[in-house]
Amino acid sequence: MAKQEIIHAANLVVATLKTAYHIHQHNHWTTSGANFYSNHLLFQRLYESALEDLDACAEKMVGYFGVDAVSFPLQAELCHKLMLQYWDVKGVDLSIAIEKDLVALISETRTKIFIPGIEGSCLGLDNMLNDVSDHRDEALYLLKQVRGEATV
Repeated sequence: MAKQEIIHAANLVVATLKTAYHIHQHNHWTTSGANFYSNHLLFQRLYESALEDLDACAEKMVGYFGVDAVSFPLQAELCHKLMLQYWDVKGVDLSIAIEKDLVALISETRTKIFIPGIEGSCLGLDNMLNDVSDHRDEALYLLKQVRGEATV
């Protein structure tokens, strides 16, 4: 993968984590109804988890690829596009949608960046992306439980 493609992939993962953070925080603020308290706490847990993953991911990307991996203008553009993509989705469904897309994106990014036996592959980055994917899978599981679904 060319360096510019890696930089874009890094920015997209970071921007998607940022968007997940904002979505979960928004849902934390706006949840209501019979399950208000449990959902309020769930969304807080999710946005805090997304923020931890965002920070770890951004720092690791900068460590491997430099500051261009977290370009502020590109981050803003990508976050905006992502938010528009989910414009009509609300509440738990919105959180599920971003988490599903995030897990798929991480999987795709890992195959692009980490190629065993190839110079420039990043085992530490791969490990971090695996950890983030595990956290996002857990988030997806918890969100689906709210809807009464048992599987990720």
